Amino acid sequence: SYAMATNTVPCGALRGFGQPQVNFANESLIDELAEKLSMDPAELRRRNLMKTGSITATGQRIGESCGMEEAFEKSLRQIGFKQHKGQDSGVKKRGMGIATTFYGVGLGANGKYFAKAGAQVYVKEDGSVVVAVGNVEMGQGAETVFNRICADTLGCPYDMVEILEPDTTRVPDSGPTVASRGTMVGGNAVLDAALQVRDVLIKVSAEKLKVDPFDIKIENHRYYAPSGEFLEYADAVNEAYIKRERVAAQGWYRVEGVNFNESDGQGDPYPVYTFSSNVCEVEVDTETGEVKVLRLVAAHDIGKAIHFPSAEGQIQGGAIQAVGYALYENLVLEKGKIQNPSFTGYTIPTTMDACDVEPIIVESHYDGGPYGAKGLGEPPMVGPAAAVLNAIYDATGVRVRKTPCLPEVYLEEVGKLK
Repeated sequence: SYAMATNTVPCGALRGFGQPQVNFANESLIDELAEKLSMDPAELRRRNLMKTGSITATGQRIGESCGMEEAFEKSLRQIGFKQHKGQDSGVKKRGMGIATTFYGVGLGANGKYFAKAGAQVYVKEDGSVVVAVGNVEMGQGAETVFNRICADTLGCPYDMVEILEPDTTRVPDSGPTVASRGTMVGGNAVLDAALQVRDVLIKVSAEKLKVDPFDIKIENHRYYAPSGEFLEYADAVNEAYIKRERVAAQGWYRVEGVNFNESDGQGDPYPVYTFSSNVCEVEVDTETGEVKVLRLVAAHDIGKAIHFPSAEGQIQGGAIQAVGYALYENLVLEKGKIQNPSFTGYTIPTTMDACDVEPIIVESHYDGGPYGAKGLGEPPMVGPAAAVLNAIYDATGVRVRKTPCLPEVYLEEVGKLK
């Protein structure tokens, strides 16, 4: 092998791993096809949406957890979708655009050696809980998700659960924090460990209340017997310590059932998919080429929202990032050197540029996820760019086939039409 020195900047993975680019091309073509068929772009998509039983391009049959149709219809209804077809009068014209997506959760069949995670759950004598898992919190809400999964399983207050800062000296290997895998893969490992500890707390509670363990119900931080008698969570923990029971456990999860044949591109590359529908309204200044996104409705089927505010924040943040990809972020590279290496020249959306993002969460339960959850990290970034440029076309009749659609890029396309 050889190490080669080059004058180009090294590349790396960005949110979505190439799917924003492919989806932009695909969803732009869907709109162009609808026009050739003299069909509403919403209706063309409606007739071809993924649903339970659909077959993907790789030959995989979509099984459980496919909320694509629900997400699609809810997003159209919320924004009040209608085509403008460039008929608005005046310099500033409005239009609407759609883009749908489906995104494989996890690293896929070719990443099977990373498709596992470990977690540890330890309950202290005062009832506080320590969770060790290797997935990193970087603003996506992983700690909140792990906290909720553990606390809801044990029946303890959320503020009693501590998520350890990842460190190889004290957390198990949970694989990389990538590919929208944190909730499903890391969360399943936390769930596995918490269930083992819960079994111990149920056992000692049943013994104390003199009932069968199967009759114990957990609600409001209490372990209830059928008679209505109960032990507080803290008392159940105390009983476990008195009886010298083990209130620590190692959880483990690995993805099963995925496969992919490189020779023919066929197989079941992912265990499950997250589905989304993005619909936006834009306003285009036809004299300056400036585009403003006025509204963006993003509906995502994520199986189950472990924590609604975090899920909505993921959708809003990813959508704004995608608007940056669509309209602002222009990396200028000349002779191997970046010409705009700061945010002075490399423009990203600010709070003043951010549009109104309206998240819709669809919960199509997935049996293989913790409490039915799937991944959400990357899907919000995948679809909106195509929706924005489709909306520009609807507003003006000008088709832009590259991103970002800077004002000068839009005006250049206008010039080609004259």
